[in-house]
Amino acid sequence: MKKTILVLVVSVLFFSCKPKKKEVAITENLIKLHVFSGGKIIVNNLELFSQDTTYQGQSKEFANPFYVIQHPKGILMWDAGLPENLVGLPKSFTDPSDAFTISRKDSLINQLKSIKLKVSDFKYIALSHSHIGHANSFKDAIWLVQKNEYKYVTSDSAQIKEATIYTGIKDLKNPKLLHKVYAWSYHWSSSFIFKYRFRKTNLINGRFIPF
Repeated sequence: MKKTILVLVVSVLFFSCKPKKKEVAITENLIKLHVFSGGKIIVNNLELFSQDTTYQGQSKEFANPFYVIQHPKGILMWDAGLPENLVGLPKSFTDPSDAFTISRKDSLINQLKSIKLKVSDFKYIALSHSHIGHANSFKDAIWLVQKNEYKYVTSDSAQIKEATIYTGIKDLKNPKLLHKVYAWSYHWSSSFIFKYRFRKTNLINGRFIPF
């Protein structure tokens, strides 16, 4: 009798635990991170990123990745890469000040096809910071944006003084304003590993104080 009860207890414990393990495995499989190339930026005058003469006479190539996060609550696009009109140009574009040379080999839409997604599949879009880019393609997505940044970049003043930045987000019509103020930074490597950190910071005219 005791042996029978013991067998029943073991059986109940085994079958009651098994579904929980399976559920965890399914949840983990539903969250995926994809990294894509949004182009590259050659900083011809690296001294722009210094408050002194540390980088005087130096140049540097920067990556411009964008990220797709597939999550059970919705798919998110983090950044969108450099402007799409760079794709197919015979040579890289250098701005009038000769500070930056930018290029992009492949379009966002074409890269999304590799994971069987299209723009209309995205519920959210978030930008590390407002800048020239291809965010307008996601006009039907919810734009996660900090309140102060949204207020600045959509202001009458910014539409004139920062016209290229405003043009990059003007079609995003579904903003969800975030009230906590954080600065974001990431470190990119060729192995597609990135690290991130948040920290509170102050804003000047709606812009982040640099790290």
